[in-house]
Amino acid sequence: MEFSPELESVAPGVRRLRLPVPFPMRWVNLYLLEDSAGPVLVDAGYPIPEARALLWEALHRTGLRPEVLLVTHAHPDHFGLAAELQERFGCPVWMAREEWMAAQTYQPGMPAWDQLAAELRAEGMPPERVRATVDSGQRIWAHTPPPSVQRFLEPHEELDRGGGWQVLVTPGHAPAHVCLFQPETGTLVAGDHLLPKITPNIGRWPAGSPDPLDDFLRSLAGLRGLRVRRVLPGHGDPYDGFAERLQELTDHHRQRLQAVLEAVREAPRTGYEVCVALFGSDLDSHNERFAMVETLSHLTYLERRGRLRRTEDGRYRAS
Repeated sequence: MEFSPELESVAPGVRRLRLPVPFPMRWVNLYLLEDSAGPVLVDAGYPIPEARALLWEALHRTGLRPEVLLVTHAHPDHFGLAAELQERFGCPVWMAREEWMAAQTYQPGMPAWDQLAAELRAEGMPPERVRATVDSGQRIWAHTPPPSVQRFLEPHEELDRGGGWQVLVTPGHAPAHVCLFQPETGTLVAGDHLLPKITPNIGRWPAGSPDPLDDFLRSLAGLRGLRVRRVLPGHGDPYDGFAERLQELTDHHRQRLQAVLEAVREAPRTGYEVCVALFGSDLDSHNERFAMVETLSHLTYLERRGRLRRTEDGRYRAS
């Protein structure tokens, strides 16, 4: 796929730049919110040479320098180049406090990775696959130092830059994932909360929410009253059909919960065995990590509501 440093107009006062990422999504979207005092850049991309070169060239061609960098959530493909942008342009960084903390929690070598390994082993994942998936995760986070943050975003605040954008904190994919909504134009900068073609990963991670799927479903429900005309996602292309996409994502997880229940009704299973039943056994370490933590989020949701239980042998049984 060809990537261009040209900025594409995607909504009133908003331009998009696609940067490549070394993951199945292929690219991450950065959005430039126009402002008379200087643009606000939403998200920063992943630190690979191709992405870095495209970003610098795009900003050079336009003659723009971001006056603010706003990070939707602390996943490496969204904040990875933040510290470099901050150093290069001196722009302040705005993000939710919980996301800034997460950016530090998952740096390579931090205890959260040992905790993840212990949880995966306890859920029945074979030791060699645990090592592979944890090691691949730490490699993804390498070279993504957290930026210093000058402003911690709060739910429902209105930004004083970029043109009347409201901050919506939508936990689920990340502990304090941020969307931006502009009521005047009906534009929603959705980050990874509302992806157009795939469902965002909703995983149970160490030091994260104890019930991330419940967070996500509540976040979806909380958006239903918005008059959104255009959704600008973190991956994939901008789209219409906001209400329909909310319902599709809700329905997907309801169906997945039912599939988990059916898997443990057939026979008591470990978390890893449920994961294999849902996603298969031929995943690479990158995708297996996401499959496992998402499986655990569904198991946790059902267990907390008394619909299944985990017994002393580490297997889940329907209640």
